[in-house]
Amino acid sequence: MRVLIVDDHPIVRLGVRQLIEHGWPDAVIDEADTLEAACERAAVGALDIIVLDLVMPGVHGNEGVARMLAVAESTPILVLSFNAESQRTQRRRDRNGDRVSQRIEC
Repeated sequence: MRVLIVDDHPIVRLGVRQLIEHGWPDAVIDEADTLEAACERAAVGALDIIVLDLVMPGVHGNEGVARMLAVAESTPILVLSFNAESQRTQRRRDRNGDRVSQRIEC
């Protein structure tokens, strides 16, 4: 499994990495701390899933999700956020189908 973790907080990336490594020890995990870096990484390699922080510096509203969907057309996206309302995530899911997972409450 190839995973891209996108979050501007190193501690969050580390925690997500550890969870993935625990469940899938053979996973190949890449990280990005900006949306720009994430788009570059997603454009060059086939990914099985993208774990994306909804709230990133310099990114407004759904921009991050929209840009990742444009770059990684067939890759499922798991949106993580400590701030998002579940209705916003549901609207995103309605627009993008199964490619954007439902939010996990934290």
